[in-house]
Amino acid sequence: MTNLIIGILLLLTFFAFIYFVMRGGNIMIGFFFMALLWTIIGGISYKVAINDIFSQPALDYGSTIVVIIFSSWFGRVLVDTQIAGSISEQTIRVSHKHPIVAAILVCIVTAFIFTSSYGVGAVIAVGVILLPILESLGLPKNVSVAAFVLSVGAPMYVNIVIIKQIQLFFPKVLYGSKYLGYGFAAMIVQMLVVVIFILVHAKLIHANEEIVEEKNKNGDDILDKKSAPIYSYFIPIMPVFMNLAFGWQPIPALLLSIILALLLTGNMVSYRHCLKLINSTINKSVSDISGLLVMLFI
Repeated sequence: MTNLIIGILLLLTFFAFIYFVMRGGNIMIGFFFMALLWTIIGGISYKVAINDIFSQPALDYGSTIVVIIFSSWFGRVLVDTQIAGSISEQTIRVSHKHPIVAAILVCIVTAFIFTSSYGVGAVIAVGVILLPILESLGLPKNVSVAAFVLSVGAPMYVNIVIIKQIQLFFPKVLYGSKYLGYGFAAMIVQMLVVVIFILVHAKLIHANEEIVEEKNKNGDDILDKKSAPIYSYFIPIMPVFMNLAFGWQPIPALLLSIILALLLTGNMVSYRHCLKLINSTINKSVSDISGLLVMLFI
């Protein structure tokens, strides 16, 4: 009977937490009070609560947080070295005659970039580039946002940061060829959903052809901006490749990718400029995910 009462109380607090979040409550505060309530309801002793609930889990999460920080830094480097923007803007070239194909390519590029990139800042920075492109192709704002978010989510099946978080609860999951076979298959399935989603709204693109043509008149001006060289476009997939080909762990794979990104985009010509860019990207990347880190710890 006691266990039944405890189970009911736990469920009630869980539904209260969902209601709190859906009403706009802070999820971090919600998690904290959930931990307190479940500790009390579960009758967990003071010593166990202090050591095993409010201390050890956060310490165990440390290695995952390190990977998140490096991946967020990598995402910010892709943006600030113009690699992400250059890859994205190349899709405008086909938009003059094939806006639907261009919209699909933009979503594929988004998924490509986030196979290794991570962090709120990277998503916002890439979104600032890509969402106007999708809208310029004739997609309404709500359709553009939905397609973009789905495209960011698809590569999370193979993103090392997500896998590191999963490994905390399922330690037998190994980030290697066996898992990535599933991960890439799941990613492709979700991207097929994105393609179908865009095709379903193809009529909206055709309905806005005049807007598309007007936007595309300035397409060449966009492409004339400073951009990264074409031979640097492989960088976003580099960390995944290094793991598959050589079994590298995420930190050295991300570090190598960051160094190559700086080198191939000409940002290592000057020591002072390179150091300034490194400091800037580190500061931005950590700031981008500071709230996320605290929430994950809690």
